[in-house]
Amino acid sequence: MTRQTRKERRKRLERNNRNENLKRGAKLATTAVALGSVIAPSALMNIQKVNAQETGYAQSSTSTYVDQLGGYAKDVASANGLYASVMVAQALLESGWGGSTLSQAPYNNLFGIKGSYQGQSVSMRTMEYVGGQWVSINADFRAYPSFRESFEDNARLLRTSMGTYYSGAWKENTTSYRDATQYLQGRYATDPTYASKLNEIIEKYDLTRFDTGTSGGGVKTLKIDEKTATYYTVEAGDYLQKIAKENNVSVSELKVWNSLTGDVIYIGQKLIVAGTPVTIDEPEVPKDEHYTVVAGDSVSAISEKYGISADDFRAWNNIKNDFIYAGQDVVVKKGNVETQATETKEVEQKSTSQSYKVKSGDTLWGIAEAHGLTIEQLKELNGLGDGIIYVGQTLVVA
Repeated sequence: MTRQTRKERRKRLERNNRNENLKRGAKLATTAVALGSVIAPSALMNIQKVNAQETGYAQSSTSTYVDQLGGYAKDVASANGLYASVMVAQALLESGWGGSTLSQAPYNNLFGIKGSYQGQSVSMRTMEYVGGQWVSINADFRAYPSFRESFEDNARLLRTSMGTYYSGAWKENTTSYRDATQYLQGRYATDPTYASKLNEIIEKYDLTRFDTGTSGGGVKTLKIDEKTATYYTVEAGDYLQKIAKENNVSVSELKVWNSLTGDVIYIGQKLIVAGTPVTIDEPEVPKDEHYTVVAGDSVSAISEKYGISADDFRAWNNIKNDFIYAGQDVVVKKGNVETQATETKEVEQKSTSQSYKVKSGDTLWGIAEAHGLTIEQLKELNGLGDGIIYVGQTLVVA
C-alpha cells in the first residue's frame, strides 16, 4: 500500500505539470536569456521566456531520468556554490520531464536558454508574451553536446553572467534550498507559484540527496545529537514523505539522520524526526571522469585512449554490442579505483547467475518474494543502494 500511494502521487505531479505546459502553449515561466544576449535585470521582470515545441514523448523511467540529471547537477552545482536539488527541479519543470523536443538529443537544452552555444543553435517555433498577449515566433535556442554543458551554462547564468542578480540563490547566502527557490521566484521566473512547484518536485523526488557541501576536502553532513533527538515510531500506513511532512522536515534529512539508504521503513521502527544538528565531516568521494563521444569514436579507441579495458568501459556505461553515438556522455575513469579491477569480474559472474528482467508494474518486494529473497538480499545482489529499478533492467535473483 505504501509504494502504491507514493507512486500515484508522483504520477499525478508529473501529469499535472505536463498538462499545464501543454495548456500554456508549451511555455515555461523562465526569464533568463533572450535571443543570444543577456537581458538587463530590470527588463527580466517584463519578459517571459518559454520553451520550444512539446512532443508526446515520455521517459520510460522517471526515477532513472531524475538520477541521470542528478549526476550532472551534483558536480556542476558543487563547483559553483549552487543547489543541485534546485537545478534538477528546474530542469524537470522547464523541460516537461524531458518531454520537450528541445531537451532531447541532439539539442540537450534542459532550461530553454536562447541564443547559440559554441556556434550551435536550433530554430524552433515558440510562444512569447509580447505587448500584453501571447504570440507565436521563431527563435534560436542553444544546442549542447550533452546535458552536462546545459547544466554548466545554466550555472554560469545563475552565478556569473548576471553579476549578483541571482546571489540570493547561492549557497553561501542561503540556509536551505527553500531560500533559493523563493529568491528565484520573480527573478528567474514570473510565475507566482514557481517556488512552491520547485519545492514540491524536490520533496517528491528527494532531490536534496544530490546536494553537497561547498567547502574543500569533504562533504559536511548534518546529523542529530542523540541526546537531544526526538523519535517517532512508524505505524501502519506510514511512509517517509508522510512522516517528513508531519514533522516539518525533508525526506533527505530523515534519511541522513537515520542512516537510511532507501525508502523502506517498517512498523515499529524508531526514527529521529527532530533534535540539535551537529556537523560531521565525511571523506570526499572521488568523482568519475567523463568523456563526450564524437563522430568516429569506437569502444576500443576510447578504451585505449584512457588506458582502460574495453570490458570495464562497457560495464561502466552499460554498453551493448559496442554501440555508442556522438554526443553520448560516458564514464572513462571510476572515482573509486578499487572498483575498477573487480567490476568486470562481477559483471561476468552475474551473467552466469539466474536473472530476471524487470517488467512494468514490478516492485522490489514482488520480485524478491517471487524468488524467495528478502528485499535487502535482492538489493545487495544487484548493488541497489537506493532501491531504484526500471523497466528492462536485468536483476540477479539467485
